[in-house]
Amino acid sequence: MLWALQGTLELEIEGQGMCLREGEALLLRPGEHHDFHSRAGCRCLVLDSHDHHWAGRAQRPRNAATAHKLAQYLALAMIGDHAVSAQLGVMLLARDWGATGTRMRSRRDVDWAEMTDWVLRNLSRPLTTADLAAHVWLSESRFRSRCVEALGCSPMAWVRALRLEHARLLRAGGTPWQQVARRTGYASAAALMAALKRPGQS
Repeated sequence: MLWALQGTLELEIEGQGMCLREGEALLLRPGEHHDFHSRAGCRCLVLDSHDHHWAGRAQRPRNAATAHKLAQYLALAMIGDHAVSAQLGVMLLARDWGATGTRMRSRRDVDWAEMTDWVLRNLSRPLTTADLAAHVWLSESRFRSRCVEALGCSPMAWVRALRLEHARLLRAGGTPWQQVARRTGYASAAALMAALKRPGQS
């Protein structure tokens, strides 16, 4: 995934020329031969994903304009000792990229971008592994296994990471602490701040 944060990037993909301007994004599929050049310089966000559902998505995002600020935030948040993981960044941006084609969907397969979107829409309420598994028609044990395989962590660790990252995003936008806590499923602003101060979370 290639997102132009600043400037203009000229590309050639499989012999076809195109231009990526500030705020625009492009999906490069594995094996596609590409080259790029920027006359005045261009700053980009580049994210890799092993989620095969991306193969069914369009080359350009559906809502690039609405996701541009998120892309800018992620470019900064992925730097430093407590950086946001690239995988989490991919899942957050996938919400504004558009759904996969139905031919790529499987009833017992997990579309992690769609799953992320569902979790973010339900962050204000308690969520259990059983809730997550039921959403994708899997048993708890199978969902837990899929989560560890795809994301490298348990379902609840993943949900916690989404809660805290969404909280940081809301705070960066100026939302009051109490409102952020309520929208991300924490009992109080103090509980949220304590969670953010834990080692590896600040």
